[in-house]
Amino acid sequence: MKSSIPVETDLVLIGGGHSHAIAIKDFAMNPIPGVRLTLITDVYHTPYSGMLPGYVAGLYTFDQCHIDLRPLAKFAGARIFVDRAIGLDLEKNQVICANRPPVTFDVLSIDIGSTPASLTVPGAREYTIPVKPISKFLTYWHQITATVAQSPEQKICIGIVGGGVGGVELAFAVQSHLHQIYQDARQPTNNLELHLFHRTTRLLPGRHRWVGKQVEKILKSRGVVLHLEENVTGVKSKDRQDIDFATDEQDSDFATDEQDSDFATDARINDRKTQDKERQDIDFATDGQDSDFATDARMNYEKILDKERQDSDFATDGQDSDFATDARINDRKTQDKERQDSDFATDGQDSDFATDGQDSDFATDARMNYEKILDKDEQDSDFATDARMNDEKNQDFGPKIIECNSGLQIECDILFWVTQASAAPWLQTAGLATDASGFILVNDKLQSISHPQVFAAGDVATMVNHARPKAGVFAVRQGKPLLENLQRALQRKPLQSFIPQKNFLILIGTGDQRAIASRGKMGFGPESLLWRWKDHIDRKFMDKFTNLKMEGRSYPSSGKGKSRKRKDSQIMHCAGCGAKVGSKVLEKVLQRIQQQTQRDDILIGINTPDDAAVVRVPEDKVMVQTIDYFPALVDDPYLLGKIATNHCLSDLFAMGATPQSALAIATIPYASSTQQEDDLYQLLLGATEILNQAGAVLMGGHTTEGAELAFGLTCNGLAFSEKLLYNSGMQSGDVLILTKALGTGVLFAADMRLRAKGRWIESAIESMLVPNQNAAKLLLEYGATACTDVTGFGLVGHLLEMVKASQVTVELEMEAISVLPGVAEILQQGIFSSLYPENLRMSASIQNSEQVSTHVLYPLLFDPQTSGGLLATVPGESASACLQALQQEYSESRIIGRVLTKSEVRSQKSEVIFVRGT
Repeated sequence: MKSSIPVETDLVLIGGGHSHAIAIKDFAMNPIPGVRLTLITDVYHTPYSGMLPGYVAGLYTFDQCHIDLRPLAKFAGARIFVDRAIGLDLEKNQVICANRPPVTFDVLSIDIGSTPASLTVPGAREYTIPVKPISKFLTYWHQITATVAQSPEQKICIGIVGGGVGGVELAFAVQSHLHQIYQDARQPTNNLELHLFHRTTRLLPGRHRWVGKQVEKILKSRGVVLHLEENVTGVKSKDRQDIDFATDEQDSDFATDEQDSDFATDARINDRKTQDKERQDIDFATDGQDSDFATDARMNYEKILDKERQDSDFATDGQDSDFATDARINDRKTQDKERQDSDFATDGQDSDFATDGQDSDFATDARMNYEKILDKDEQDSDFATDARMNDEKNQDFGPKIIECNSGLQIECDILFWVTQASAAPWLQTAGLATDASGFILVNDKLQSISHPQVFAAGDVATMVNHARPKAGVFAVRQGKPLLENLQRALQRKPLQSFIPQKNFLILIGTGDQRAIASRGKMGFGPESLLWRWKDHIDRKFMDKFTNLKMEGRSYPSSGKGKSRKRKDSQIMHCAGCGAKVGSKVLEKVLQRIQQQTQRDDILIGINTPDDAAVVRVPEDKVMVQTIDYFPALVDDPYLLGKIATNHCLSDLFAMGATPQSALAIATIPYASSTQQEDDLYQLLLGATEILNQAGAVLMGGHTTEGAELAFGLTCNGLAFSEKLLYNSGMQSGDVLILTKALGTGVLFAADMRLRAKGRWIESAIESMLVPNQNAAKLLLEYGATACTDVTGFGLVGHLLEMVKASQVTVELEMEAISVLPGVAEILQQGIFSSLYPENLRMSASIQNSEQVSTHVLYPLLFDPQTSGGLLATVPGESASACLQALQQEYSESRIIGRVLTKSEVRSQKSEVIFVRGT
């Protein structure tokens, strides 16, 4: 975000849980001048616990039950760094990350939920599917549903270990989804055999016995085989195949099973007539009696609700808490009015399917990086696989033997493990005060009792004066007081105490759009009314984080604690050389940069500073030079350094040159010297890593202050003159190859408007981080005749340069072009890059533009690319082998056209492009 207000203070959030999601949204409405907000998360999409059981059951799409953190962060003017926190340096006030430089903070808040506890049962780690991390669980779940859909006639046996709320909800959801697949395929539902193992005498031991009995009755009626008082002591593969389901220390998910953490509501029931009709068959149990509420329980349901609603909250993530409603059973107008201020509690980070010892829920720190959207159009994409699991093979669902302490042995194809959760071990290692389970101890201000600069919320925090279960309702309620105290800490104001609520209700989904309600000694259901009630509140809550618009947020002014609408304060910043970054900042940064590559042909460079750099050019080679520079399209300076360097080096690769050296030019946002040093260091570190990988070194550069981050390089390369690749070498019969997918321009145009999904931007970033160096080597190896890189002028613009220089005509296959995820959806919304109209002028050189201009992807031909792929022609006889070699590393490489022969050109106008497309 452009701003002339200098950054003075860094507020850093680790994790995108519900407390943080709410805090980020509210920060956007009340920013503090000079405070820079940064979110560190290893996922763009954080799961919303209240809807995840429904997602597994097939009742929701992926997007319906996940909060997209990227547009939320941009809405708040926050930077988003996608990485996994693995430690803290509390002396330097830095967050240690897995794959990027440390992030410095003045005030820190942590909302990462819980992590998987160790799988100590022999064979559990090797042969089971833990519900944590949720990303891996959902990957396997997708594989299971796909396998069943492909072969519905085959029988499958699934086991679930854990009979708390998590295991029970998982059993309901799994069975419901798979039964639907069987029914759609006209196969018997008894092809699924489902077992549930639990070590005590009854299910849901943390709830009133009526609830456990009711759930047991429903499961038995649906054919689920229950194994109560069975403690699983071992798991082994029947075929002795080693399958590793290692859990992720950072990613926590399905919450623990003995405590019933679940669906939060803080809601209002629908109109009285519907309720009266629906509740006739509601079972109601009080004080140990299993009586029928609608007949002679002698309990007036309305009186109970009226009495209890005055001061209780309706939650869903709970343990043995009281029936909280805060409800009115009035007409819908009253209901809608009162719901405006109600919080539907779930912890976006702390998951919902409770696991066997605690109520921690789906963690935000679950690693959800998406490889590809399963639907080509992505309109209802249910799940995108983990990009970090590209090389992982599909799970081998071979038979396993579950061994119990009683001697019972059951054979299952798949075994889900719903076990206890604990805190990330690095929290305690960092020196934070923690409880016995490793969760951060905080006071009534949500502030660490050992380190006042650190705050925590959600499952990862334990309030020393107000012990509460690890439940999403508390995380949601902590969002507003957390932000209030973070802002007060930044402004050095007294902090305010927060006392969490005590009572709340849980709703247990039964997988069939019904739910069971439980509060203390009372319970009723399952009823479709309860599900509709919960579903309405879930969707209402999710609406807070969707369809965000930049014009809806406030912008900080230089006035103390005030905000303004889109008008930067008038702060004087010098121009000319007065705009340079200070010499001390430069000196400190250069001392920190340690380049891995050293070259003898750099006579004067970054290690021997002088007025200019000096390089030696070998007598038998020529120097190839190029320059590029642009404003940041990502918030992370380290990431920008990498992307921009790849972009700048591509011109050298396209010419067949080998990178030698570079000079940097950087614009650093207005900030204190400490912040500027950190930004410049991360920027240059990212750049030097890419340069060094290419065999080049950074020799020096120039810096200036500005309203926004920008970066570029002048790059030098060496080549034998006779081996240079030119635009002009295209020959008749050559085949045209493009090495990367298109769409970065339109994707980031949508990103600026908060209309791009996080996973789409993630795919674009992954593409931009791939260097073109190896592609250039392969193209040369297979006899490339001409080459260029596709950047600002778009595919047609750069292709047209080649066509005119070579005096040929090209036939382009529209359908063959690889497209980044999300591009089609964005183009349909009429969103284009600001350079698109100028690039579109080149459509005059497309011979049949009128016929193909209606194609949905036609605008993509003119989309400016950042760090795009190489566009080259190779002889037709070597094209297939070349493409096969390229796709080993550049999977989106495609043959997208050909150079027409002279006989074909006779019927066409020369030096034009002919596009084929449906």
